[in-house]
Amino acid sequence: MQSGQPEFTENPDFLTTLGREFSTVLSEAKVEDVCGQDIYSVIAQYLGKPLTFNKLDEMGKTQIVGLASAFNDYFECNLVTADIIKTALENTVKHWAE
Repeated sequence: MQSGQPEFTENPDFLTTLGREFSTVLSEAKVEDVCGQDIYSVIAQYLGKPLTFNKLDEMGKTQIVGLASAFNDYFECNLVTADIIKTALENTVKHWAE
């Protein structure tokens, strides 16, 4: 997922898009009580701060699997798969790669 876009450092609009896209796919997967702050917390804890476009855009398969596991741990479920995370990442990146 490398598009060569400029680095965004904790851009509020970027974080809003991130929260919306992750909330959408996690809700579709039946993960309960999802909010943007929880999503931010899980991703920031896994990837480190600041959360940036490039960090998300450069995630490989191993990191995506690890992030899915981090979401499952946080929400105490087994509903989040690598495919769900990949979809959320792709949707987030798509909005910022234009």
